[in-house]
Amino acid sequence: CMDTSIRVLRGTAETSQRPEVSTPLPGAKAFLVPGDAEFHKVLSASYQGFQMETGPSLPPPLHAAFGGVFQSLDEAGVFQYDVVQAGGKILSKTFVRRTLVGDPGITYKYLGLRIFAHPWCRETAPSKNPAEPNIEPPIPKALQALYRLNEELISRAEGLLATEQQRRQLPAVGPTRFNLTLINQMEPTQVEKALRDEPLFGMGKCSVSWHADSGLQDFSTIAVYHSTEPPREGASRGGKSKWMKGNAHLDDWRIGLRVADDDVTPPVALPTRSGDLYFLLDDFNHHHQHAVLSGSCRRYSSTHRVAREEGHTWKYIHRRCTKLLEGFASLRHSSTATSPGTRETRAVNLASARSEQVLLDEVEFEWVRQWYIQGQTHADLHVWWHEPMQQLLEWWEELERRTATAVREVQQMAASGVSSAKSLAAVERFASGLEQRVAKRKMWERKERDKVWKSLPATCRPLPVPLAGTSSEDCCRALEGLRAAIGRLKSGAQKQTQGFQASGSNWAALQAKMRGGRGGNTASTRTPKVSAALPSGKNRAKGGVSGSSAEGRWEDGPQQHHAGRKRRKSGSSTLPAGTKRGKVVTRAAPATGKIEHHLPAGRGRVGSSSTTGGGARDTKKLKKKKKRDVGDHPAR
Repeated sequence: CMDTSIRVLRGTAETSQRPEVSTPLPGAKAFLVPGDAEFHKVLSASYQGFQMETGPSLPPPLHAAFGGVFQSLDEAGVFQYDVVQAGGKILSKTFVRRTLVGDPGITYKYLGLRIFAHPWCRETAPSKNPAEPNIEPPIPKALQALYRLNEELISRAEGLLATEQQRRQLPAVGPTRFNLTLINQMEPTQVEKALRDEPLFGMGKCSVSWHADSGLQDFSTIAVYHSTEPPREGASRGGKSKWMKGNAHLDDWRIGLRVADDDVTPPVALPTRSGDLYFLLDDFNHHHQHAVLSGSCRRYSSTHRVAREEGHTWKYIHRRCTKLLEGFASLRHSSTATSPGTRETRAVNLASARSEQVLLDEVEFEWVRQWYIQGQTHADLHVWWHEPMQQLLEWWEELERRTATAVREVQQMAASGVSSAKSLAAVERFASGLEQRVAKRKMWERKERDKVWKSLPATCRPLPVPLAGTSSEDCCRALEGLRAAIGRLKSGAQKQTQGFQASGSNWAALQAKMRGGRGGNTASTRTPKVSAALPSGKNRAKGGVSGSSAEGRWEDGPQQHHAGRKRRKSGSSTLPAGTKRGKVVTRAAPATGKIEHHLPAGRGRVGSSSTTGGGARDTKKLKKKKKRDVGDHPAR
């Protein structure tokens, strides 16, 4: 309901109102800092929605709780480097190590990588095994403590957002119910490669370059808790260290802010101290970008977000798989039971196969391969996901079986030579989906062989997917068989079309020959008009027929018919008197030359009041017979 009301009142992220444009900086100065005269004016005008609560203004228990969580997670080794693919091109290892914590079953995808969350409430985890062999005992308590901290940040965000809504006169505001937090750990002294300079304004070294957070609900607020720890002398790479305080001169991390797609408004750089908490309220993330400018000491940040759940939770993919697989299974069973092997059954199977292929791609490339590419250590740490991953593997295997069945059905269709344009189009769409899967599997195989993995420990390198027949070569073989079947189907359809064309030309030749046998008179193909008008007056009651034969049948062609009609006008009949056809006896009246109809004995005469039917009923029968005769005429 909240999303609907915001969409109606304020539009979407793309259509919402942009921030005010500020005056450009004079001279060569590229960005503003708090000591500049224009800093606060520009910040309040063009960076509305950015709010910071300094560390000293926050309650000490909040700092102690965050400090304990960071230390527990670090000692348990849950922070891992991510291998991402910015722009879908080169794979690279992140400078920061990360872990995701959130609602049970939620994930977050960025730069081509899906990261799986540790649940901050273990009681709701689906795993029946309570043991976590690679996570030390403090971790469950730390995750529960993080859930309580998340609730505290939600409460603070709601208060700040209410003030912001009143100040800016906003008709509605976005959600603040954070469903996950991405926790970063960055140690500048232990990076393998030198940090890159901020590329646009010369702000210094960047640990995270300019970006806007993606995958979030529109108008949702972001909260970031920032904490630093000075490096300990002699600490080895990746080693554990105690939580330390002091050395304020090393606490020199900053964040940069800029208005997206705006070359006029000056960017700003703000210093952050350990314990600071800042918020990007409402639509700030829509129209602004931020960067993390590196300092001299270790930094932790917990970024709390309202992520999109559709397409990114275990609940979503579970519902999608069960609904589609069970639904199409019942549909196939019912269609096969009523008409097994028919064209209609094949059409149903091909239609369901197309939807199943889309689901297979989602399960394979968005979930299972995303899990196994992150290595054994990742799998050992994320115990909550073991059971869901096993279920996803079983669904993937079932979808592969259905794919093989669909390929066999197409081959059987090609062997039988029976197909339709609709089924052929469905088969070609099916083949196109397999072609795309081949390309995706080759891309994933290249990712798994990339040299970037050599910079990570062996336990953090990709694992093979434990499912046979899922390589690009396996998919290529299925595609080759499908393409061969499509070729046979097209060839059969072409021959069938040629046969229809040949039949049509033979029929046209036969019609021309028939017209030629009748002297080339094209009028012979027209249906002659039959007149069966009854005479008026007394003769109508007697069922007399004027101007036609008794049955209205012309067996001598239209020319003879016209001649006969002329003779009838002169008082003669085309039929000899007394000619019998069926049960009706036709005679010419000697005085008038008109034709009279007489029924055999026992049926009553026309115009009589016999109890066997009467003249009126016999007249109706005669009319019906004449209509049938006209309808059966060869010219019709």
